[in-house]
Amino acid sequence: MELKNINRASELIVDIWKIYQNTNVQNDYRIFNNTGKGANSNSASHRIRLFHDQFGWDAWQSRCNDVFYVTEQFKEEMTGNGEVHGEHLIPVNLLSKYIYFWLKPKSPIEIFDFLLFNSIVVGVSKYEEKNVLNQERTIYNLTKKWSKDHPNFRYTDGRPTNCEGVQMTISDINPFNRYAGLNLKVINKLNSEPIDIKMYKLQYHYQLIKMQYGKMIEDVHIKLNEYED
Repeated sequence: MELKNINRASELIVDIWKIYQNTNVQNDYRIFNNTGKGANSNSASHRIRLFHDQFGWDAWQSRCNDVFYVTEQFKEEMTGNGEVHGEHLIPVNLLSKYIYFWLKPKSPIEIFDFLLFNSIVVGVSKYEEKNVLNQERTIYNLTKKWSKDHPNFRYTDGRPTNCEGVQMTISDINPFNRYAGLNLKVINKLNSEPIDIKMYKLQYHYQLIKMQYGKMIEDVHIKLNEYED
């Protein structure tokens, strides 16, 4: 597992930083994450997705080769050369909102660190994407499909919350809460061990990121410092 192109990844982070700087002056999230017709290429969310692609987490080019977590059915599809999908456990629109409303970054490095440590792409089968993840289920007494939502991030601004809506530290959130009520078996691809999706916390994922990308993080920080200068 490695970063494909450190220069491209750094450029995307700087792009997000510049968009944030320009739009924060106007205090308008809609400009930061413009998703109007024909404007996706100018949005922060689009650049976040491209940033993820640099790590081999995408399905269309890398077939999710370097994701940390996969479902059992994903492994079967990969063996049979079937169709797969990279599923953002915390939807990209919520990552974007968190950056704008809560992170309020002071540098590109802060954006890079946040996205690297809190972005989780799960390798799932195409069938699971269309027929399992799209199911309505009740989480925290709220019934919906959860395709663009996460039970621990307020949809309006990405605020991390517990089941009672009280703000909590993002590292204590269980990102797999979004899969509650679904018959999914998720595996840690690094050790082939099953994930306890009822107990997993983002801070556990942080440990894997540090273990896999420690040297790369230092290199990107150096590169981003060059952009700041």
